[in-house]
Amino acid sequence: MHVGGVSISGLAKILSRVADAPVTEHSERQLQAANLELFGRQRKVITVPLHDGGNFEWEVVDFTKTLPVPPSKSEGLRSLYAAAAVSSPPSATRPWSAVVAFDEFCPGNKLQAADGTPSDCYCSVAPPLRSCEQKGGCTASCFVATVLRQQQAWSGSPQVDNRRKVMVVSVAIKELGQSALSKNDTWLTLAVARTHGVMDRVAGGWSAMLRLLVEDLFLGPLGLRTVGLPLTLPTGPIVLFASLTNVLADGDGLRLAYDWRGSSSLKPCLVHHNCLKKARLIISIVEVGAARHRSQPS
Repeated sequence: MHVGGVSISGLAKILSRVADAPVTEHSERQLQAANLELFGRQRKVITVPLHDGGNFEWEVVDFTKTLPVPPSKSEGLRSLYAAAAVSSPPSATRPWSAVVAFDEFCPGNKLQAADGTPSDCYCSVAPPLRSCEQKGGCTASCFVATVLRQQQAWSGSPQVDNRRKVMVVSVAIKELGQSALSKNDTWLTLAVARTHGVMDRVAGGWSAMLRLLVEDLFLGPLGLRTVGLPLTLPTGPIVLFASLTNVLADGDGLRLAYDWRGSSSLKPCLVHHNCLKKARLIISIVEVGAARHRSQPS
């Protein structure tokens, strides 16, 4: 049975099969209540200013309340943190490296047909491709049509409701190792913000929201850089100090985070401040030489 990420309704169906009982609306409400109760014990509120002068109370996950919980529930995660603490003990002078990653996510099946039927192949969506009808099976044309359909979905087709798009922020510790960072369990989701109705109303947009979140995580009264986070591991107690060393996002995410106009703007490079682009005049590393291609001061 699939045990990966699942929605509340999907979890209710799994539990009904295990218990051999029908899915009821009451069972889904119980799961939602339990989910909200767990989040309520680990949440905190960040006040975000809005364009209209008001404030938005952004409910996020409190890292100091959430991180100590998974190692006590998972022996594998406890072992990862213990091994990292033995090889490189964290301290105020030698903090660990934290990786903050964020990306926009739109719920729903991007290849879903208009009638609600999910499909891996275009020919299962009416009307089917004529070549498939004639040959009685899928052809390479189906793959091409599927790719085109997926591109239409990504560009905002009726199959995907972009009004539900959200920005998801997660954090992980780099000292756990490359293999560990490829597992979902080592990433902690800190916050979710809706693109429409929230981010577009905030003064400064996603850039301002991310700044407030990162400042609270690392430089707040209980921040990872200021006082650290006590953890009890099999090898003994430690105080986890960490600094932000890596930010992971795609091009559009970086544009939003740094309040940047993108690669087609007058300054197409975030690193080299003297790389300019205006009309057809581009000052590039080839034209001015690597010595004169200066980076932003750190």
